[in-house]
Amino acid sequence: MDELAELIIEKLREGDGPREGMVALASWWDSDSRLNLMVQPVTKNGMVSYNVLRAVWHDGTLSHYGGYQKWVRLTDAQIAAFPALKAACNFETLEGVARFLVATGKTGECSSSCKAGVQTIAVGRRCNRLFRAEGARCENTDDALLWLRLMDEMRAPIE
Repeated sequence: MDELAELIIEKLREGDGPREGMVALASWWDSDSRLNLMVQPVTKNGMVSYNVLRAVWHDGTLSHYGGYQKWVRLTDAQIAAFPALKAACNFETLEGVARFLVATGKTGECSSSCKAGVQTIAVGRRCNRLFRAEGARCENTDDALLWLRLMDEMRAPIE
């Protein structure tokens, strides 16, 4: 019986780690700084939860494009030069993540034009292109939850 329990635990742990598929990137910015929170589904002992990875980028260079265009025109080399995303916290549910994202928008940590909600949320494979995506503005928890649920249901194309 102990062997069966060990085998079950071993099988549950085989899938531990970040889940293949999609992530969501929530961002707030102004002309000089950008706050990025990436939501990454993870599995531990057969249970799915959601890591939130965080990075704040500062760039004091002037851009004739303005704040928004400056951030969506970043090159891969520029993205690589900014601080990497680091684990910040974990949530059991997407509802908890949505509340956290909207609450973050209210903190004013990044002095963006968006004083509540999520300035932009983009869903896709984890790659630099996601940092350049325009994304959708989420005014409230329900808006954010819509995108997070889509992320959770999306998979990479089958080839």
